[in-house]
Amino acid sequence: MFGRILEILMIYLFGTTLALGGGLVFVEKVREVTTKPDVELVEVEFEFENKGDKTVAIVNYDAPCSCMEASLKRKDGKRSMEFAPGEKGTVVGILDFGTFKGTIDKVIRVRTDEGDAAVVLTCRVTIPALIATDQVRLSWEVGSKLESKEFRIKVAKESVTPIHVVRHEYGYGTGDFFAYKLEEVEKGREYKVTVTPLKTGKPTMGVVKFYTDSKIGRFKLVQIFLLVDYSGGKEKGKGKGGG
Repeated sequence: MFGRILEILMIYLFGTTLALGGGLVFVEKVREVTTKPDVELVEVEFEFENKGDKTVAIVNYDAPCSCMEASLKRKDGKRSMEFAPGEKGTVVGILDFGTFKGTIDKVIRVRTDEGDAAVVLTCRVTIPALIATDQVRLSWEVGSKLESKEFRIKVAKESVTPIHVVRHEYGYGTGDFFAYKLEEVEKGREYKVTVTPLKTGKPTMGVVKFYTDSKIGRFKLVQIFLLVDYSGGKEKGKGKGGG
């Protein structure tokens, strides 16, 4: 009985694979790109070919995020959005990341007249962080002791020039619940920040902002979030931050 079910399943999967084999086929549906730290515009290309036996028309292509535009290019230079068997084209995502840093995923959705679900193309762009905190946030549990915790602000080795913290401040209302102390570990390379909660009787959150002398806009501000909640941020807040 089991062997018969497996046989039917294999026939179904084989038939499905054949059915999906035609039409527009993209070389890659996920493109990973690492840029230079100061790059503002990034172009990501997704090449495709009509490997079916009939003409396929692209009905629309859409980049939902306001930070990205999508365009369509043909290998033959034609302006048509119809692709005969064997014809090739490229969907291009143009991303303007502004102050974003780290790894960001943005998608483009492509629909054709074949009536299938939209093809989702993922642009995965990594913008190396030249300066960042070594934690995303610091957390305390409601009702816990007023114990100090620390984090580091570090300048990456990839940064040829030092980056200095030139000014720092509490976010709105944060000073009512937290105190912090900034210490320079290595000039223009590393800072230690010690944070102490002033009260933990109820949930609250805050932020501390550190402004730098970086020549690149996206690295002029480094910040860390502070949280008092019922979980105490257990298993959270690890990893690099700098948001």
